[in-house]
Amino acid sequence: MRRIVPNWFLPRADIQDDDKACLKDLRVADPGEDKKRIQDTEGGILKDSYTWALENSIFRQWQEGKTSQLLWIRGDPCKGKTMLLCGIIDNLEETANAAPAFSRCLMSYFFCQATDLRINNATAVLRGLIYLLADQKPALLQHLFVDKNAWYALSEIFTNILQDPSLERTCVVIDALDECLTGLQQLLQFIVKTSPTCPRVNIEEQLRLSSQQVQLRLELNQDSISAAGGRYIEHESEKSIREYLSLNADATFLWVALVLQELKMIDRRYALKKAKMIPPGLGPFYKQMMDQMNGTLHELNCPEDLSEDLNDLKQRVGQYGSFLTIRDNTVHYAIFSRSLQFISMALRRDIYSLKAPGITISQSSSPI
Repeated sequence: MRRIVPNWFLPRADIQDDDKACLKDLRVADPGEDKKRIQDTEGGILKDSYTWALENSIFRQWQEGKTSQLLWIRGDPCKGKTMLLCGIIDNLEETANAAPAFSRCLMSYFFCQATDLRINNATAVLRGLIYLLADQKPALLQHLFVDKNAWYALSEIFTNILQDPSLERTCVVIDALDECLTGLQQLLQFIVKTSPTCPRVNIEEQLRLSSQQVQLRLELNQDSISAAGGRYIEHESEKSIREYLSLNADATFLWVALVLQELKMIDRRYALKKAKMIPPGLGPFYKQMMDQMNGTLHELNCPEDLSEDLNDLKQRVGQYGSFLTIRDNTVHYAIFSRSLQFISMALRRDIYSLKAPGITISQSSSPI
């Protein structure tokens, strides 16, 4: 176990070095960098696409402290919840920065992502939230210690931080709880426990609607979502295809974003024709992308010396960003783990049934 010496026992120079070392040890992922990456991937935040939520009566009551401390923003997949949260975070940070220093709200947030091992578990969530709080207010590092019982240690640390008398108000945002693959039950119970006015209540079961907990439900604000989607289409697309996108988007931001990505390399004169070849709905669109991607995958098994073809390969892989990404010139499959599941149905240890590692070729035979 490592315990951090309280700041007031250290000379000023040592405080800075020790704090930097603690933050470095604590940092598995920087939620601020993840937020920027998500925004860049989605083409940036359009303010008109989230301001409706800031004016929503449920959100305003929560922000003003007139309801429960726990606000659950929920909605169907791909309706823009993550970008909505990015916008809300920006707004809360702007509001905090404009307030007098003594009454500022400290912001912390985390974006879960199932396909990224760094940020798909409950322990990573707490580490990220603590990292942002301590990065803004280094004095909070006095609560920090690390041992092998990471979850229990971090949950105690986080509780102590939230109860620190130097904190006037703290706002914590967690996105995509359903993409937290490990420790979700613990995380949900902890969220409920640390929201004093909310009783202990899978995500639906733990965060069930009650008189002490408020929900901002996107499906109950369909007009606002549709209007926001329309502004997003108008801002991001060429005039020639706006009507087609508006008629087929069904307020699904991801479908629009994927269509626009598909059209990036198309001459604008043929944009509408190409857009009409893309089926409405994420399911049919993904099937079309998978069919097209099958013709690209064989190119990934290429020689090590592919410098001349690397740019072309990046461009091809970029067309299927929902399934394939390039990181440090390496191709990763979002569906890789699923593929391993199917492979493991046929493969097994010692598939030649050698039983002994020193067996000779003449003593073995190929399996059926």
